[in-house]
Amino acid sequence: MDFTKQDFIDTNALYAAIPKRFSSRKYTSDALTPEHQAHLIEFAAKASALFPNARLVIKEVDHSVFKMKFAVAKWMAAFVFKIDDQLARLNVGMLAELLLIEAARIGVRTVWLGGILDISASIKAAECAEDETVAGITPLGYVHGRSMLEKTAFGMMTGHKFKDGELVKRKRKDRSFFIYGPTPLTDWPEWALTALDAMILAASAKNKQPWRLSLEGSTLTLKCGVPGFVDMIPDDMGAGLVHVSLALANQDKTFKIEVDEGYSGKQDEVVAVWTIE
Repeated sequence: MDFTKQDFIDTNALYAAIPKRFSSRKYTSDALTPEHQAHLIEFAAKASALFPNARLVIKEVDHSVFKMKFAVAKWMAAFVFKIDDQLARLNVGMLAELLLIEAARIGVRTVWLGGILDISASIKAAECAEDETVAGITPLGYVHGRSMLEKTAFGMMTGHKFKDGELVKRKRKDRSFFIYGPTPLTDWPEWALTALDAMILAASAKNKQPWRLSLEGSTLTLKCGVPGFVDMIPDDMGAGLVHVSLALANQDKTFKIEVDEGYSGKQDEVVAVWTIE
């Protein structure tokens, strides 16, 4: 699905918001403003309409849905997908990343909760059908400032760095780590490097950074480069797919995207191919 051609998605604004999207782990008890509620609900509905096998649910919830310090948040987004659909997990990863970036763009904070998810409470809150489940949820809200102790622990866990109390850098591997195929990095044109850099900034479970991108002529190919966490890898690949597409659209590139319908989350499987026209 080429979401970049949808009228409700401002690709340039979303691309610009990519660096603003990071996980927030401490929230105030303030509810979303009515304006933010309405905006995110409308965005989620329109984005969900693009996919028959995945959807976003945004609603006000009681504290039982969240655990630990997230419990004060009063709104959530749930990332729902059809259990028996081969591509549903990839698509829900795309949907979730679009929402998380859009939330960051308007000043709403998020954090993908998967490994510490109360799955029963989340399924109930999202009102899943019998053939659906939840890949993850996020609080939607506003944040307190972090204490230095929290920032130090957060940085050790995620690779983020702080200077004078402010987030200044994400720990990412060099570009060369993320490429494969016949074209050396020195021969990549600027438009392809921009897409590569955007992909590297995508979120991933356990900071595994599983994306690998190749360039042959005017074609980019995305595949998974790491084993393990197979159930969560498609979510991560969906996020990487979103970032590459946004970077290409922001550069006014006309492209055709093909997603491998047999993709299952295994290492070295091709996920998507972009052909620049």
